[in-house]
Amino acid sequence: MRAIYALVILLSIGVQHITAQQSDGYGINLPKFYRQKLHFGFSISGTQTDFVLVPKSNSTFKDTIINAQTYQINTILPVNGTGFALGFVGDARLAEYLRLRFCPGVSYAFRKIEYRLNTRILIRLKFLKNL
Repeated sequence: MRAIYALVILLSIGVQHITAQQSDGYGINLPKFYRQKLHFGFSISGTQTDFVLVPKSNSTFKDTIINAQTYQINTILPVNGTGFALGFVGDARLAEYLRLRFCPGVSYAFRKIEYRLNTRILIRLKFLKNL
């Protein structure tokens, strides 16, 4: 039974390759559309940010003195963020088998860094947000 399934799959793949060679590349339904020199479109996508922080030795920062207490950084953690991207797609047909495609776009993403500060009293949590 497996041999029959394998034979059917192999034959269907072979038939697709045979019919692909007979196409003129312009399509049957929209031949005028595919013969145009320029095509335009747009793209929308979702993104996720992730980055790596390289830690340095823990030190006391003089500019973080609040109420005569100095803070020391306990941990710094990057928090993954989400975003989206918008793009414009242009396609120029230079020759029959030569195309120039350009895809400029802009991406918006949220990044957040979590600082855990060590004080003499307790560990505090602060966030740095960036768009």
